[in-house]
Amino acid sequence: MKQMELPPRRFEDPLELFEGKDPRLFASVYLPGSPCKGGIMEWKRGVIAPDGTKYQANNQPNGDNTVTIDGTMYNASGKDGGADVGDPSKTGFYQRKFHDETLTDMSMGKSETPWVVFRLGEIYLNLAEACMELGGKEGEALAAVNKIRERAGINKLNSITLEDVRQERRVELAFEKHRYWDMKRWRIAHKDISQGGLTNFRGTALYPWYNVSDGTYTFERGITPKQTHTFQEKNYYVRFRPNDRSTNPLLEQNPEYEN
Repeated sequence: MKQMELPPRRFEDPLELFEGKDPRLFASVYLPGSPCKGGIMEWKRGVIAPDGTKYQANNQPNGDNTVTIDGTMYNASGKDGGADVGDPSKTGFYQRKFHDETLTDMSMGKSETPWVVFRLGEIYLNLAEACMELGGKEGEALAAVNKIRERAGINKLNSITLEDVRQERRVELAFEKHRYWDMKRWRIAHKDISQGGLTNFRGTALYPWYNVSDGTYTFERGITPKQTHTFQEKNYYVRFRPNDRSTNPLLEQNPEYEN
């Protein structure tokens, strides 16, 4: 029997889609509908007419994105983006972590926020990963990860695996320039994106569409208009320069690099 496809859910506020999510999501990124500097983040992929016709944004907010439906003019793009051209986000999200909303200079050149070099959260995660890799120290790893989850306001874990620790790093350390080096250390970067690696990664999007019939939003997944990444196994190492090898004849070139 063919499974009946349900109509997409509609939301009066796009932020409703993210209710109950990890609090760190809201601290790390601006979502469609997130509050920002006294307003809201408005990212809109386009509008949907009462007959189901979609009118996608083809310019960014300062361009011509108007569409007339049943005599009423609508802006297909949100004020913060929605099209695949220009500088605004192509995913529907913007980075929030490290963004100081009190600044009026949006070049971000005048923030007085200290740059964190050693963070307690990372230290707990380093401990948890080491415990899992050693084996027999799952209790200590669980306690370390739950310290972080307790601080974040998310439910504690009852058990833990190495994959749980890696996922916790992905969430807790988002935008802190760890992910690429973590994937190299775990030797998974060369794998396809479907296997958790970097190869063929291009980024995904979550597009909110505005329904003019009732003023609600529906979402659909999308692929960002970017080139795919390729990580080769030789990228785990660096290529020695000719000068390096001439000063040390015993130095062997790393695998898959030409001499």
